Amino acid sequence: MISNQIIQEALIRLKRSGKNRIFLSEQSQSQLKNVCIADRANSTAKISNVIKEQSSDSIDQLNALRLSKDSKSENIITLKEALANFFPNEKLLFGKGSLDPKILFLSEYPNAEELQKNSLCVGKANELMGKIIKAMGVNQEDVYFTSVVKSKTLSTTLLQKGINCPESKGIKVFVEYFKKELSLVNPSIIISLGELAHSFLIEQNLEKNEFNPIRGKVLKFEEYPIISTYNPSYLLLKDSLESKRSFWEDLLLAMDELKLEISDKHKNYFKKH
Repeated sequence: MISNQIIQEALIRLKRSGKNRIFLSEQSQSQLKNVCIADRANSTAKISNVIKEQSSDSIDQLNALRLSKDSKSENIITLKEALANFFPNEKLLFGKGSLDPKILFLSEYPNAEELQKNSLCVGKANELMGKIIKAMGVNQEDVYFTSVVKSKTLSTTLLQKGINCPESKGIKVFVEYFKKELSLVNPSIIISLGELAHSFLIEQNLEKNEFNPIRGKVLKFEEYPIISTYNPSYLLLKDSLESKRSFWEDLLLAMDELKLEISDKHKNYFKKH
């Protein structure tokens, strides 16, 4: 089932990027015939039960939660426990990294590989992010990774049915959780990875032509500077100099906001010569 989800995720990201056709070898076509997505009905039923299990005032409970422990790590544990209480039978994948970061990287929801390995930012995407962080002149100790949605079931349902599905109302409690998480981690800047992550925060579905104009701009979310750019998974699929350059220009903006040194070498990454 994990391999099926990875294929779905790749195809959906390609579709969001504007791809209408892809070439498949005969071998790939043969393998795809074996892909089964018959579990959609089960996922839909499961997420409906997850939403029902939430108390109607779960958002109010989160907002009223007092985080008064002596350390950030203790307060993060308290916050995680509160969310887990709303989803007692659900797999949740929480953020990871420094609790005193310069940069908070935000994705939309965990993908199949991340859920399988029980960690955000794994595999080739993790290798790419490691290179990006190093190129920016930032240490791993200066970054924190998290996603808006943290539920396995809701992540799978949103992947299969899209952001406008009835189950998407379950996103709201995760947005409220993220606001609490954000205030605790207190980064210098948020880098939002992909149009869906930004859509979840503003509670508005963005098409590709609506997402591109907000890229390359420093906006605000909960008084924190936020820059929206492409998801690394998209870059791995697209694998074009143009998309890499656009992504890097967004990161140069983040570096400028953080007052990091920007050399001529930095400025010329992924430029056509």
